[in-house]
Amino acid sequence: MRLFLKYGAQSHELELGEDASLGDLVQAAERVTEVFQREQKILCKGRVIQLVLTDCSLERIDWTGLGQLAGLTRLCLAGNALERVDGLGPGSLPQLKELDLSRNRLVELPSHFAHWQKLERMDVSDNQLRSLPPELGACQALVSLQADRNRLESLPAELASATKLVELHVSGNRLTKAGVPGAIFSGCAALQTLDIHANPLTAEDLRELPGWQEFDERRRKKHDKKIQTQVMGSGFDEGADTRTVRHWK
Repeated sequence: MRLFLKYGAQSHELELGEDASLGDLVQAAERVTEVFQREQKILCKGRVIQLVLTDCSLERIDWTGLGQLAGLTRLCLAGNALERVDGLGPGSLPQLKELDLSRNRLVELPSHFAHWQKLERMDVSDNQLRSLPPELGACQALVSLQADRNRLESLPAELASATKLVELHVSGNRLTKAGVPGAIFSGCAALQTLDIHANPLTAEDLRELPGWQEFDERRRKKHDKKIQTQVMGSGFDEGADTRTVRHWK
């Protein structure tokens, strides 16, 4: 198995056996870690701090072993064929800040997110998820949540407790008006960006939800600042379609 460690213009090849363990990967990475600048290192003081295994066709991974990487801050497993996330206990990955599980085959997520108090960014787009765990609301540091193009029929009301959440991306799902709790708009006091396009609900549906007015005021202030600094994008809208969209997946 050939893997590449890539940072900027630098690329370093690692060659591992088909039966290689996570420990083998760490040892191989240790041999090249010193060539990276400090902010790009994958190891710090003997601990793995970044692990990126994208587009490797992985069907399974040793989650129990992965959970023992106590210093890991960034985990990216995008573009694989993973169907499950299991074997992670309450003390697993205590320093994790960024998690990318996009473009896999996940049908559900575990409930241990409540233990990830440092998690800031999470991307689970392009999977087959029908729901998000309510425990996500306990992630007090969560700033960005991306769950586009899944099979979500509702959002957990507990997400309203994620008071630092700034961006919520859930386009291309099966969300209806009944599946979007108004508490998210009022509880997520930092929320400024909402992308809920390509769902079977409209902007008018959102306007009727409790808490929408508070969110709408924050959204407008954000885009007013963009206009003033002339960096306004062309896609300014209310985060949803003006007409109901049928989405089959």
